[in-house]
Amino acid sequence: MLKFIGLILLFGSAGLIGVEIVSPFFDTLRKVQEKRAERAAEKMENMFVRVKLQNFIALFTLAPLAFGLTGYFILHNFLGALVGLALGFVLPTMRIKAMEVIRKKQFRRQLVDGLMILSSSLKGGLSLIQALEVLVEEMPPPINQEFGMVLAENKIGISLEESFAHLQKRMGSMELNQLITAILLARETGGNLPVIFNRLVYTMRENEKINQNIQNLTLQGRLQGAIMSGLPVVFAVVVYSFNPHLFDDMLKTQLGKSLLIYCVFSQVIGMTMIRKISKLDV
Repeated sequence: MLKFIGLILLFGSAGLIGVEIVSPFFDTLRKVQEKRAERAAEKMENMFVRVKLQNFIALFTLAPLAFGLTGYFILHNFLGALVGLALGFVLPTMRIKAMEVIRKKQFRRQLVDGLMILSSSLKGGLSLIQALEVLVEEMPPPINQEFGMVLAENKIGISLEESFAHLQKRMGSMELNQLITAILLARETGGNLPVIFNRLVYTMRENEKINQNIQNLTLQGRLQGAIMSGLPVVFAVVVYSFNPHLFDDMLKTQLGKSLLIYCVFSQVIGMTMIRKISKLDV
């Protein structure tokens, strides 16, 4: 009886100690996930996509668990679970970032047409605010949403300069900065906005041509980088499918594991260098 009571006390104490150790970890993890969810909700709000904060908290909490379980059942080991956990942790953030990048690219492509509409409206005798209203009516998202936000802020008393600053913070690009600077300078000095807009349109089109030429010139290097980056992985998968025991020394010995880590590290460095060399910004 005394032994039974002693075991209960022992395991109960161990459980209490475990709770005290693990509980702060889960509290910290929960706070981190809530902050990530708040940042994600803010970014989606800036993209005019309304998603409840609770949904993002659930997504950032359940995604690592789901990917971790999937990785464990696929590879049948804890390494697969760890890889799945890592993927579940980063993939939602990467997806939101990709959506943000795509939206900004679409906005940049629409700026030339938007400038032409503004120029035509100003030539027709409309004011700048009226020209912006025409742009919002004529253009598709995302440019009409962004300039619609500028007009909405202006109507509630926020100055046009501050509204444009908010737009630049959301969509930040060199072309947009040129447009905003031209508008603000013309409002202060009385410049001819239609002429300035026409020059900006010409500059943006020439810049786009240069960027396209650079993409064509660096295509070979980018293809070589993609092929060289994927070749070791494809080679390892093919060889492993024919002879699974060929990598035993690499996977089971300390020297083999060290060389494998070195190979992965070198591969990542090579991929990064090729990407940097093949990418030129104008």
